[in-house]
Amino acid sequence: MKKTLLSLILVCLFHGISSAQVFIDAFFPESPYYEGHCSYSNYQLDTLYWKEWHNYYSPNGAFFHTLGEVKYVFSYLPDGHVHQIMEYAYAQAYNQWRQGYRYSFDYDEDGRLTSYRSEQQKPNGQWQFYTIKEYTYDDQVRVSVIHQTSWMGEGHEDGHYEYQYEYDEDGHLVSEAYFLNDLDIYFSRYLYEYENDELTSKYYQRWLSPTGWTDVDWFLFSYENGKVSDWIHQRWDTLAQNWHNYEKETYEYHPEEERAYIISQSWDNEWINRYRATNFISHGRLVIDSTQKWQNEKWVDFTACDYTFDDAGNFIEARWKDYIDGEWIDSDYNIKTIVSYNDGVSILCDYIQSFQARYSSTNSTPESHITNQTTVFPNPGTNQLTIQADTPFTDVIVYDMTGRQIFSQSVSETAIHINTASWPSGVYFWKVHNSSSVQCGKWVKN
Repeated sequence: MKKTLLSLILVCLFHGISSAQVFIDAFFPESPYYEGHCSYSNYQLDTLYWKEWHNYYSPNGAFFHTLGEVKYVFSYLPDGHVHQIMEYAYAQAYNQWRQGYRYSFDYDEDGRLTSYRSEQQKPNGQWQFYTIKEYTYDDQVRVSVIHQTSWMGEGHEDGHYEYQYEYDEDGHLVSEAYFLNDLDIYFSRYLYEYENDELTSKYYQRWLSPTGWTDVDWFLFSYENGKVSDWIHQRWDTLAQNWHNYEKETYEYHPEEERAYIISQSWDNEWINRYRATNFISHGRLVIDSTQKWQNEKWVDFTACDYTFDDAGNFIEARWKDYIDGEWIDSDYNIKTIVSYNDGVSILCDYIQSFQARYSSTNSTPESHITNQTTVFPNPGTNQLTIQADTPFTDVIVYDMTGRQIFSQSVSETAIHINTASWPSGVYFWKVHNSSSVQCGKWVKN
């Protein structure tokens, strides 16, 4: 639960809703979809803090409702790579922070993540590992095998698993299999199909001995103007030996309103509305994330999250609210996230390459940070992206939402005009170098 919660909060911090999987994969690597990404965050993260409600039931049925406090403290290697993330929980009975888990990352000489380790501190001060992941890459610098060792508890042997990945000649991931080393058998796998570089279907299968692979789930993806328009989740009926509809999500984009809708439906002889999520984006930033539920043939407000940023555009706080009796109030189960940064000049370029969060070194000064202002316009735009600064660039790079580098040029100018007419609509991330700093940002194409 903590792993999922931390991942989701970090998602909001670094990438917003539309690129959620990117940072989840980077912080807790699971699948080799993304080769690179540059976020719009500007400063190196020092501490991530939030409060969360916990519910407990005693053996006699008594109910306890307590507010917990959690924080994560980040440390970095001299080259800027994330080295360790320490998790602390506030012990109210002792009025102090207590160390819980730590997450460690190791890299090879080329900066690729080679191992990830999660551990918990025991009462005697020693660390007990919970999960160790070791990464193997193919000759195309793609993850081919992730070997995982998990602690199974006192009196049990460690568990050993493998995640195995296969790619087609175009570099697309076509198979992701989960192998149980201890039993020397496969457990499950995903199979992927593409058309014109777009993912069109994903199959989930389980291994049932002695019959072999058995279908379980099938996801079908549709696109419009280069963006996902909907996906349909179907399940395999073993008795009828056919696929049947289960759930569906439809995406609606309204750039003129700076809104995007995700409509969730379930199947009951027809598609029935369930929920609608709304993302409201202002000046390229996610400001409101709200959810509505379908009642009495109309959408009714349900929950919302407000995001706030500092003057430099860094995310600093998120607060959830519930819509009750015609007004918005803070949620009883509210997760309030607060973020702090190391200092005002530590440039963060969250560049994820082969499952690592690579942070640039702190090499700028307060003067260069103040005087070297980078401007991007028009934003949102259509056929042209202009990046302008006070001092000349040395390099300019642009990535799409999957982290694929779509533009790169070495220049010695204070402005560059990029023709974007052939680019699909969506969100893009730019990174510029000059003699004293690295800066990143986000640009939206309508």
